[in-house]
Amino acid sequence: NLRSVVYLQLAQIASRLEERDVSLAMDDAAVDHVLKESYDPLYGARPIKRFLEKHLVTALSKEIIGGSLPDHSIVSITHIDDVPDDFVFQVDPKTDADQEMAE
Repeated sequence: NLRSVVYLQLAQIASRLEERDVSLAMDDAAVDHVLKESYDPLYGARPIKRFLEKHLVTALSKEIIGGSLPDHSIVSITHIDDVPDDFVFQVDPKTDADQEMAE
């Protein structure tokens, strides 16, 4: 299932943000966008990782550098068709309940 490949790649990206205590959550619209833009029957699922690195990791990096993505945050990732960016982020601070669930 290609959706599980996207979620697996997202988990690998999230693991790189663990030291900042940043969690990622991607909705179905964002997953559908990744698959639409990256899946190629000739190459299978291999382009998914490259697409996520180029588009998602780059965008998250810019958010961190710009100060819009602080430590101890939850990032909800979606895609909106009429928005020019590949992904739209909602960044929320983690609550005490989020911290306890993670432990």
